[in-house]
Amino acid sequence: MISDGPTMQYRSKENFFCLSSVPFELGFKKVTWNFLEAGHGKGAADGVGAALKRRADVFASRTDIPDGRMFFEKLIEEKSKIKLFYITEGEIEENDRSIPDQLETVCGTMEIHQISTTKSGHINWRILSCFCSAPDYCLCFAPESVVLNKAQKKKTTMKTESCQGMLNTTPEITMSLVGEWCVVCYDGEAYPGVVQDIDEESVQVKTMCIIGVNRFFGL
Repeated sequence: MISDGPTMQYRSKENFFCLSSVPFELGFKKVTWNFLEAGHGKGAADGVGAALKRRADVFASRTDIPDGRMFFEKLIEEKSKIKLFYITEGEIEENDRSIPDQLETVCGTMEIHQISTTKSGHINWRILSCFCSAPDYCLCFAPESVVLNKAQKKKTTMKTESCQGMLNTTPEITMSLVGEWCVVCYDGEAYPGVVQDIDEESVQVKTMCIIGVNRFFGL
């Protein structure tokens, strides 16, 4: 998907959740949404909008167009070459009810220019779009992961904590661990990675990126 990026219309946590749920219900395996800057042409999307606006002006010069239903019916009568769908208020309300009340706010929303998802309720986002490893997901521009549904996030975190006893832990952090594999738990997800460096207060780990169920990419 490609669109511009107004936060009231497109770049919001509700739309992020719909992107990470509805396509999977329709059978899609991977989705990406790219937000272009204001004033950038959107190709076919802009062309379709312009064509419909011109037809609306023509209809309005002949008769009143009080609502979207009337405009839709006029286009159907005219046998428009554009494939049209009419969405009722009831369908919109039904969709709104399917969105959880508690959604995780994505910090840095205004900077997002690409969202990708391969798992319902989860998104990966970054400040610039990149397709250098398509169809796989690359690690360019420091992508970040978010679990949008807070209830699902809590459930996933609890599951991760219950599995911690299955992991081998080390009693102390020493330089001997540099170069060793480990697992980092972040936002309720487990990321495999390699220890890069250790200081007195922290451990630097280079992790892989999730691209599917038990599938990782990177390093």
